[in-house]
Amino acid sequence: MTVLCSSVNSPEEAVRMLAAGADEAVLAVRGCCFSALREQEPEQLKDIPAFSVLLNRLFFPSESEKIEKTLAALKEMAGLRYIYFSDPAVVPAAAQAGMKEKLIYRPETLLTSRADARWWQNRGIHGVSVSPLLTEQEVRDILPAARCELTMHGHLMMTVTRRPLLSAWAAYRHRDLDMKQKKFLLREEKRQEHMPVFENDAGTMIFTDFIQESFGYVEEFAGADRFYIDGTFLTADLLADTVTVYRQVMTGTAAETAAAGYMEKWGDMPFSTGYYGQKTIR
Repeated sequence: MTVLCSSVNSPEEAVRMLAAGADEAVLAVRGCCFSALREQEPEQLKDIPAFSVLLNRLFFPSESEKIEKTLAALKEMAGLRYIYFSDPAVVPAAAQAGMKEKLIYRPETLLTSRADARWWQNRGIHGVSVSPLLTEQEVRDILPAARCELTMHGHLMMTVTRRPLLSAWAAYRHRDLDMKQKKFLLREEKRQEHMPVFENDAGTMIFTDFIQESFGYVEEFAGADRFYIDGTFLTADLLADTVTVYRQVMTGTAAETAAAGYMEKWGDMPFSTGYYGQKTIR
């Protein structure tokens, strides 16, 4: 049975999304993430009944103790389901902590082939998160190779770098930027759309100008282990409604029927089926 999970910005949002129909909430752990989600200290998560965490940035060798301490704190929490990672250094630390089977490999845009998925699955981890920048056919080709998670909804991360690009731009332009602001917008010179861009201590992340929407693909991707809703930049009301619609479609309601009211309410948002019909990886 496919698990429905949603990333959230706070423990309060986590409780709300679980009530709306999510099986798990996904939260960002402070100092450990390539994510624009609001970061949480591990102890803030202890009362959430079902959650997973993002430890998905790249770590320096000197930070091995940080990984170990974070895993040790999380291990004590009954509600913890899975740990997302992208740095292979997390794997031996999780194995030593007896948590290797909780790992999900999520390198954002990089997992693009059946061979990648199968290789990581054979390492003894729980599963992999497939790049959301693939066509429908490419996703279907990967699904049989591993326990796969698919990002179904939300602003997709297009690129990430350790460089503090916003800070560098601000210094070059002699501007004062409040880096605690939730979102800045970037527009390419030849395009009218605005892409969210976010910087934290881990680096700079740029997201799609559209919101991925996959209501009509739930049945098509029924072989997936997990469906992931990315709540980054979505309001709590929009996110709760999104979770509810996916739950309805996953339990048998026709996608068009389940989404009718949703689209009437939120139809002015920049929804798109993204790259399902256009090849981006060669």
